[in-house]
This record gives sequence, C-alpha cells and structure tokens, in this order.
Amino acid sequence: MLISPAYAQSGAGSPDFGFLFLMVGIFIIFYFFLIRPNQKKEKERRNMQSSLKRGDKILTAGGFFGSVVKAKEGEERINIEISEGVKIETERRFITEMIQSNEKK
Repeated sequence: MLISPAYAQSGAGSPDFGFLFLMVGIFIIFYFFLIRPNQKKEKERRNMQSSLKRGDKILTAGGFFGSVVKAKEGEERINIEISEGVKIETERRFITEMIQSNEKK
C-alpha cells in the first residue's frame, strides 16, 4: 500500500480563513497602488486629448514636438505643425502630453 489509511481519510476540520484574508488584502493593495492610479492617469490623458485646441504645444507618441493647427471638437484627427510649413495629420489618441512653455507673450 502506498498511502496509509490515516492520510487518505479526509478530516472534518474547520475552513482556514487566513488564506482568504490574505488574498483579499493582496487585492486591496494592488487596487490602491496599481489599478487606481493608472485609472486616474488614463482619465487625465483622455481629458487632455479631448480639450486640445489650436496653438497648443504637444508631444506625440512618435516623438514629434509641434503645435496644433487644426482640431475640431468631436473629430479624432488633428493637424499638427512640426516645423514651419510642415504639417502632419494624426489622431488624438497619439498625443501623449501637452508642453507648457515658459515664454511670456
């Protein structure tokens, strides 16, 4: 016999709630340190992308710095001037951040 009869029988023991509390605690830690901050950052990025207007200085996901030339509300595509006379068209979702200039007008 490979398994003794004492080990093969299941005992009627009480369930271990320590493991359940541990898993709930780990989920709470993940939520507050990983999930929630990422959700806030994504919401801020979407708000920034939807509020783009003409003249805003931006950085694209491809690494292009430029200024918005044409951005209609409700449209996904915007025109960006990356150099004098050089304009490109891209989608709002590829705008990663707005650049704040320190120049006074």
